[in-house]
Amino acid sequence: MYLGLYYFPNNIFIKFIFPTFCIIVLLNAFNFTDGINCLATLIGLSWILYLIIKLPILFDAYIFFILFLVFFLILNFLKKSYLGDSGNYIISAIIGSLIIILNNKFIEFFFIEEIFLLLLVPGLDLIRLFYKRIKDGKNPLIGDFDHFHHLLNNKYELKKSLFIYILIINIPIYLFYFFNFLLIYLLILTIFCYFYLVNITSKN
Repeated sequence: MYLGLYYFPNNIFIKFIFPTFCIIVLLNAFNFTDGINCLATLIGLSWILYLIIKLPILFDAYIFFILFLVFFLILNFLKKSYLGDSGNYIISAIIGSLIIILNNKFIEFFFIEEIFLLLLVPGLDLIRLFYKRIKDGKNPLIGDFDHFHHLLNNKYELKKSLFIYILIINIPIYLFYFFNFLLIYLLILTIFCYFYLVNITSKN
């Protein structure tokens, strides 16, 4: 559903190819967040908790997934364990698949723009990094320390960096949940805050 209007596409691109493309982008964008302790797990938790708030019956089905994330978050904070690529892919694949399934099963569950806003910050970071690497003549798939979370962590200590990142993900989506008429302003505000923070942190 988009801006309150229903669309019923029957072509193969909308039903299969586009969702597959979105999952691949989400997997890569989420994998980009695994650069400082606890961040990827916190993002995964914030996303799944938002889905549960939207549809509380998910809590019983995903309680063990939530408990795993909380348990791992503690270990990660204590530097006893790390997600790695496989952990990132598992979390993002579960959440991405869940969003697609829910959106197909419950037509009124999501607005398209709501999904976009929910996943916006990791997506922006993916686009910025790819553009910057290609512009600099580098392989866009080769890792570096120019990620948004790296920039935050270089300027602030870990806890403050995590707090800022989670705030910029959660505040817009919860404002949208209560005031969906603010969509365009929330999108602009989120994009502005992201690039403003990138600018001030990259100067160090």
